[in-house]
Amino acid sequence: MKKSLFCMISTFALSMNPANSAHGGIPDEDGFSGFVTLGVNGIDLKSNTVAGDSAETFSKKRISSLTTSPKSESKGAGYITGELKYTWADSKTQVFLGNRLEDWIRYDFTSDLGIRHQYRALGEFSASLLFSAFPTRVWEDPYQLNSNRRDTDRKSTGASFGWNNIMGSDAQITLSARKIEIDKEHSGEHGQNSNLSPEKRHLLSRKGDSKAIEFLYHYQLNDSQTLIPSLKATHYDLDGKAMASDEYLLQLSHLWGVERWRTVSNLVLGRNKHDKANPIEDFKGKTQKDDIYGASFTLFYSEPFGWKNWNAMGSVAVMKSSSNIDFYEADISALSLGMLYRF
Repeated sequence: MKKSLFCMISTFALSMNPANSAHGGIPDEDGFSGFVTLGVNGIDLKSNTVAGDSAETFSKKRISSLTTSPKSESKGAGYITGELKYTWADSKTQVFLGNRLEDWIRYDFTSDLGIRHQYRALGEFSASLLFSAFPTRVWEDPYQLNSNRRDTDRKSTGASFGWNNIMGSDAQITLSARKIEIDKEHSGEHGQNSNLSPEKRHLLSRKGDSKAIEFLYHYQLNDSQTLIPSLKATHYDLDGKAMASDEYLLQLSHLWGVERWRTVSNLVLGRNKHDKANPIEDFKGKTQKDDIYGASFTLFYSEPFGWKNWNAMGSVAVMKSSSNIDFYEADISALSLGMLYRF
């Protein structure tokens, strides 16, 4: 999988935090603001293609079959991340740098450097540069059998453009484009696949570009509840046409808050369909198709122990990608506990 569940899980795990959503608008006071999160998380991962993150190797270095689903691997680690913003209230303009709160557990750790501006009744516009501060680690040749595979960096750089509160409404649209790079791309070069022709090996290349569009809408059900449906379409225009694909994700988020308690619940359904048949012989000429399912629940409690501006938080999230090629099956679950400080 190009993006992989390992990178996707927190896209919905903590998205639309009611205390931090972009839907809240630009502050009315000049100065710095932002947040810092720190804590611990536990990850259980099943993947034949993702090695881990910049600090940890999660999946198995050695595999013995291309026709079986991956084995489960579990790891625990600490984390710290955040975002720094500066606001000019009179001009309704803000610059920002860091990781958005909804991305704090995302393992490609895409960071944003950008600017947003509120323009009267038209809405809030934003533009930012995207970069991988902490690259995901993938296998140089994920199909290598019976010997230790080597990992390498998967990086992405690009730009994002957003329009929030469109014409004074509760709608939001975001466009993004990225260049995806694999430092050492050697898919299909080792072992039993080394007899693939250069043309067939090229079909497995994971380098290329991606373009995405996402639309969401905030439905205010009552004073304590908000419902947010969203639809995201991504086109992966990768060099290897067996890896290139179109992906569609439908997400439904529910926000609830009373006094010091906040919850965020999410459901996601998706489909990823690849462009060309996979040249690996064991895959019998199949064109990869993945069905994606996920759910998450996050709980926030403000000012624990009387600590002003602090939030305690805990999150559980699961995602599954069910593929017509067993090798590409992928599951991930995450349990996170931590603290958030807002300034």
